[in-house]
Amino acid sequence: MSGSLPSGIQLSNSSGALSGATTVSGSFPFNVQVADAAGQSAQQGFSLVVLSSGGNCGPPTYSCSRTDLKPVQNPPPPKVGNLTGANTCTTDPDFSNPVCRLTDANTDSASPHTTFVVASSGSADENHFNVDSTLIYVQNVATRGYPMIFDPATLHAARMYVGSGSYPNGMRIVGGAFWSRLDPNLLFQIRGTQLTQYDFTDRVNPPSPAAVYDFANSNCL
Repeated sequence: MSGSLPSGIQLSNSSGALSGATTVSGSFPFNVQVADAAGQSAQQGFSLVVLSSGGNCGPPTYSCSRTDLKPVQNPPPPKVGNLTGANTCTTDPDFSNPVCRLTDANTDSASPHTTFVVASSGSADENHFNVDSTLIYVQNVATRGYPMIFDPATLHAARMYVGSGSYPNGMRIVGGAFWSRLDPNLLFQIRGTQLTQYDFTDRVNPPSPAAVYDFANSNCL
């Protein structure tokens, strides 16, 4: 190597890596030559620029950090209705993303004024949407679940099988459930030791739970 590096900085002859720390600033030009076992060599010029930090900014103190406060006015609250307002959308003021409300006090008229959630366990592995995002499963805090039709274009949702004999207000399932990762019409649920499924291929007649496997089986490890 020819030229000079700032004091405290070293260039490894074996790896070519720079290491160390320096207290000086400036531009430091240098040339590096490398050679292989066959005697072939090449040379390249470099310039190491060290900027002034403007003072120490490290432990135990951080003098370069800002201490002033910049108050920012809170944005107006989104208007998505109060007790009612399902399928009302608003726009995120920072990133312009649409945010839509899917449920309200009338989502289940048999259980009015109930809080709805999409997660029953907090796990990121739960499938709240089916594989083509046309169905969603929401659950209220009373552990009642609601499979709903979802329109990914409008971001609107609606209860399924409203007016059917068993579900005058729309289909309702007790307990948490999760969508298949392969079939957009299959919803799975674990009841005790049994894995059951609901098949939503028929959108007119509500499905009944069908047993998939019972983990109490003597052949189950």
